[in-house]
Amino acid sequence: MMNVKPIRTEQDYEAALRAVEPFFDNEPAPDTPEGDFLR
Repeated sequence: MMNVKPIRTEQDYEAALRAVEPFFDNEPAPDTPEGDFLR
């Protein structure tokens, strides 16, 4: 699981988008660490 960090810069924002983008293409199952991350 990844650590959640505040978005303070454009680079932080872009990194956050890269981190969550795969979940939109392949939605994780509920009640999994990945699914809980998106809740």
